[in-house]
Amino acid sequence: MPVPDFLQEPLTLYEIAEQYWDLRAYPTQYVFSLLALVSQDKLERDKCIELSSAAGQEEWLNYCRRPRRTILEVLHDFHKSTSKLTIDILFELFSTIKPRSFSIASSALFSNGVNFDLLVAVVKYNTKLKKPRLGLTSNWLKDLQVDDNVYGWIKNGTFKYPNEVS
Repeated sequence: MPVPDFLQEPLTLYEIAEQYWDLRAYPTQYVFSLLALVSQDKLERDKCIELSSAAGQEEWLNYCRRPRRTILEVLHDFHKSTSKLTIDILFELFSTIKPRSFSIASSALFSNGVNFDLLVAVVKYNTKLKKPRLGLTSNWLKDLQVDDNVYGWIKNGTFKYPNEVS
């Protein structure tokens, strides 16, 4: 797939954060090891070392995964360490937005292969910490306007129609 034109231009850090980094991602243990490297605050550094260790995996699960804490919330909690982050480390910390798969809810047989409908469940829920969460892509799709561009591809599905209709 060729690189789209909009990716050929230089981007500001704001544009990268807004359009390419998944700021709602759940932080991995690696994130805490990076924070520990830059932290000058003993309390935060020790906590990051603990959360990034094999022995601290259960605590990492309880702090990050189970309550669905995002990487931005973690950076807020570890604000003294966050203030020491460099551009290079930001590119290590943040993952890029991953492609999402959605089901085509129409048949190419009836639309001559030109138009199709997507089946998208708009994700909206509250975490265990009572913080509202919105699905990244489903809410972005929900807010699209007529004539907005969406880049993607169609991948053959695995569903096969039966030979006979009974």
